[in-house]
Amino acid sequence: MPSWAWGSGASASQGDIAANWALTQLGKPYLWGGAGPYSYDCSGLTMVAWAHAGVQLLHYTGYQWQEGPHGPLSQLRRGDLLFYATNTSDPSTIPHVATTSATA
Repeated sequence: MPSWAWGSGASASQGDIAANWALTQLGKPYLWGGAGPYSYDCSGLTMVAWAHAGVQLLHYTGYQWQEGPHGPLSQLRRGDLLFYATNTSDPSTIPHVATTSATA
């Protein structure tokens, strides 16, 4: 379960921590099922990045989709998770997640 209340999301400062840490991992190889410290898959990287910000996430894109609040792209904040899917109502069609690293 997430370490924050459902629907509340995380703070902007937690998003900055997660994004800043994720950027320190640039250049490390992709490894399916990887959760560091030498290689990561997408959900492993987001899981560890958010752990540095004090938020516990599970290591699977479909679970991460279900663990936090959802909002429109126009309200993305630094550190938010961005999911790539063919059908956002079906977590099994979400093959990739990323942590946003830039500010809007």
